[in-house]
Amino acid sequence: MSNTTTALAMLDQGFSVESVKHNRSIIKQLLSDVLREGINADYAAIPGTGEKMTLLKPGAEKICSVFGLAVDPSIEAIRDGDDVTFRVTCRLTSISSGVYLGSGIGEASTLESKYAWRATVCQEEFDATPPHKRRIHWKKGYGGKPPESVQQVREDANDKMNTVLKMAKKRAMIDAVLTVTAASDIFTQDLEPLLDGNKGRSTAPVTGAQAAAGATAEPIISSDDSKKFYGIWKNNGRTKEIVQEYLRIHCGSITDDRKMPQRCFAEACRWAKSGEPVPPPPAPKAAAAAPKPAATEAPAESNPDRNKVMQLFGILDIDLIEQSRLLSEYHGRLPELASELTSRLPED
Repeated sequence: MSNTTTALAMLDQGFSVESVKHNRSIIKQLLSDVLREGINADYAAIPGTGEKMTLLKPGAEKICSVFGLAVDPSIEAIRDGDDVTFRVTCRLTSISSGVYLGSGIGEASTLESKYAWRATVCQEEFDATPPHKRRIHWKKGYGGKPPESVQQVREDANDKMNTVLKMAKKRAMIDAVLTVTAASDIFTQDLEPLLDGNKGRSTAPVTGAQAAAGATAEPIISSDDSKKFYGIWKNNGRTKEIVQEYLRIHCGSITDDRKMPQRCFAEACRWAKSGEPVPPPPAPKAAAAAPKPAATEAPAESNPDRNKVMQLFGILDIDLIEQSRLLSEYHGRLPELASELTSRLPED
């Protein structure tokens, strides 16, 4: 990029009106030529939360590369029994001169709800969990609907330790990048937790399994759900061969549960726990009974309304059972469902 050397020099010399203007122009050029929008890309615009875009980790890394910024995190771990809170201070220095340019701070904890609690797999799991490690969590009702409760159990903090540490580092780095490059008028970090709640898929690279599923626009289960499914069939005496047979017959001819469609997850867990043999394939539906797509509805892979709905599911961290219920309730009315989900986004 032709302006990179000038940008480095201006950062080394400190802030001035001209340097701030110049840095801002480089950020805008990055937005135009390099950075990609989307929850799996460099920045994201969250529907219903204003015009300012949320800077994500890949975008912050690209900005560091363009401005020649070296990232130096300092970590403080604060323990509370089995839980830990990581506080990270991220210093940015110039790669070319070693000059200290500024820093950012970030914190993440295994006590945060999204790391500390998860929905139970079944009623039996909830009943078998010690009382101090389970809870009934109430969620606000939207669109005139009453509040609803969900049974949750505590996660093992050790299983989330690395994820929480990386989250604290990411928050500190993004804060530092916004501060040092004076890009806070273009990007925000405040709304990033909405994206982080997307089961860790929002800013992570797309896996091979996800890419394969994406070819048919079939949402697949998260890595956490894959681990839950493995634990259920393993603890109930299923063999790998039996599970693969079930997946082939009932989940689209796959043999790898990491590629399991979300629509199959709840029933697959029920079967894995039941002790029942692999059910026969369902009888094919009569052609006349098959629902016909609306003449104006685009294919799933190019349907913007469906894409928006799936993105909002992730932003709002709606579980699989509720996703299935909503898709069934609003069958054929995806724009209406997208509007309903958008109304649930917090005001900012």
